[in-house]
Order: sequence, then C-alpha cells, then structure tokens
Amino acid sequence: MSIIFNEIIKPFTLNLLSTKQMTTKLLTGQRRMGKSSIAREIGRNLSDNEKKNWSFVFIDLQSCATGIEMVARLAEEMHKHPDFKTIIDSWSKSFIQLFDKVEKISAGKFSITIRDVLNTGNWQLKGRELLEKIESNKKRTFLVFDEFPDLINKLNKNEGVTGVETLLDWLRPEIQATVPNNKISIFLSGSIGLEPVLNRLKLMDKINNLSVYRLKPWKREIAKNCFKALANYKSITFNNNAIEYLLDQLGIYIPYHIQRIWARLYEYLLEEEQQIITLEIAQHVFTQVILLSESTSMIGHYEDRLEETLGIDNYPVAIKLLDAMCEGDWFTSKELSQLKVEYPNIDLHYILEVLVHDGYLAINNNQWIFNDSLLRKWWQVRKNVRCL
Repeated sequence: MSIIFNEIIKPFTLNLLSTKQMTTKLLTGQRRMGKSSIAREIGRNLSDNEKKNWSFVFIDLQSCATGIEMVARLAEEMHKHPDFKTIIDSWSKSFIQLFDKVEKISAGKFSITIRDVLNTGNWQLKGRELLEKIESNKKRTFLVFDEFPDLINKLNKNEGVTGVETLLDWLRPEIQATVPNNKISIFLSGSIGLEPVLNRLKLMDKINNLSVYRLKPWKREIAKNCFKALANYKSITFNNNAIEYLLDQLGIYIPYHIQRIWARLYEYLLEEEQQIITLEIAQHVFTQVILLSESTSMIGHYEDRLEETLGIDNYPVAIKLLDAMCEGDWFTSKELSQLKVEYPNIDLHYILEVLVHDGYLAINNNQWIFNDSLLRKWWQVRKNVRCL
C-alpha cells in the first residue's frame, strides 16, 4: 500500500495532524484513482501512529439509498469500534427495547435492530446524536463517508430532488457544528462524481462548505518509480525500455491501471519462469492480455458505473459519443448543436460534464476529445466488439 499511495497519503496525514481548525473534505477524481483506499490508509496511519490521539471510523455507503440507511451504517460501524462501543450501547438503551432484555448484543443483531427502529421521523435526530457521541470521545476522529455520491444518486432516483435536498439540508449544519469543536475531520468520497450530479439538480450551494480536493493522475516519474518499486519488491529486473513502452501505452497514469499491468506481468513471469521484464515481454502482455483479455471486463465495469451515474435515458447517448470519439477526433460545439437537434430532451451538457469529471474526455475551448489513455484503447476494442 505504501508503494502505491505514499505520494498522496503523506500530505493528507500531515494536514490532519497540523490543522488547527478541521475542515470537511470532498475527495473527488476519476475512477480507479484509489480514493477509498487512500481514505482507509490515512485512517490506518492515524490509528497505528497516533492511536492515543485519533480514532478512525470508515462508513461504506454503497448499499445505502436513504438518510435512514446512512445513519444506520454510521451506528453499526461505531458499535463495532472499541472507542465507541460502550457509548453506543448506552445510547441505544434509550430507544431499543431489546437492550432491556439482553445485556450484550452482537454486531449482527445490533444492525438488524437499529434498522428496525430508525424511521423518517427520527433518523435526523439520531444522526445528530451519533455525531455528538463522536465529539464526546477524548480523541479526535477521522470519519469517512465513502461512496457518498452513490447514496445521493440512488436517493435522487428513489425520492427525487426533494429527497436529496432533505439529506443535504440535514448534513450541512451538522458538519458545520463539528468544525468549531475541532474533534471530527470528515471525508466524503466516492467513484461517482458528486459535483456533476448536484450541479444538474441545482443543489451545488448545499456543498459549498466543503473543501474539495481533486485527486489527479500521477505524473510520469511517479508512475515509473512505482513500476520500479514493485519490481524491486519481487526481485524482478524491469528493463527501462519496457517501462517506457508501458508508460507510453498508459498515457494517463491511474494507480489501479499500473497495478493491473504489473499483476499481469508478474503472472506471465511466473508462468514462463522468467526474472526479467524485457521490451518484448512488455509488448506481449500489453497487447495480448491487457488490451484483449482485459478489455471486456474492464470496460464492462466502466459502462456499469456510467449507466448508474447517468441513468437509462442519458447512458445510450454517452456510449454513442464515446464510440464516435474513441479514435481521437475532436467533438466540437457545432457537432454538439447538431446532436441537440437529434436528442432535444437529453441534457448533453450534463453528459459531457460527467465524462470530463470521470476522466474519459478533456475539454479545450468548447471542444472535447477522448483522452489518449489506456481507457481509450480499451474503448476502441469494446467498440469493435459491439460493431461485429
């Protein structure tokens, strides 16, 4: 983990340790940048190295679709945590009748019970009480709400703008209330872009209190050093021309893509009983494995997430756009105007905003182009399969 994320984790951790007034951060960036892993690793570093001063609570919201479920997940994770279990047991006794009969309750039973007692009438109050319990801890707490944009997207689909606004109108003052006390540092992160979704719903003002950190792809030198470090760890010789070839093919240096290529290279070396990655081996693995065998599963994942973000009406238009652009042609404002005639009821600007946010496209002077990257190469293969 330290090999892959150290360049990003160190600055974040130092910021948390040195900041006098805590801010709530929105960790954003294109897919496969490792946002969830980075948040977990920052928390692990704090738990390991600053155990007397910090607690770490990680809340995965991917399965949540309502504010009720968000608060339930927070309660469940706090109940599992040794720094909060006793507090949560005491808190729960005030409204969970089961505690009158059972002195100790298992994590599984607690989860079922807490979801039974939370409802539309009390989840906001109980959520506030949970944050107050975190503040009552002697330590400072690093609190991560992962896949928060997923929750917002599902909430919008199920309850519309009103449901999203209700959640954000509750969360915003609760977050702001924690800042003066300097006890909780909150991270919101996720693989779906929060800004494009809220911008479309005209709710961006609901998150203007967040400090946004855009996680960018690595620089070439960092990606190169990562390949070298991975090879050194396995006592593998990685020829420089092979590394440069792979960096050229990647174009944009996404941590997960580098890990994926390394894993396939190492598998090949084990099968062939080799200890040296030559240019020929790098070319073979990239063209025959990464581009061919990997393209279907990888683009399948990207397409699934894109459909989840855009919805069934916008998704086919996004696929059409990407298929048309994956050979490297610019998409101009004139072509955009023509497409608006073809799709008068589709918000094309929203689709383009999502595609830029998620790293598919780059924009320059009201023109868009598919980034010259591994993702584009995968898309070309996928397009050819669709055309058969």
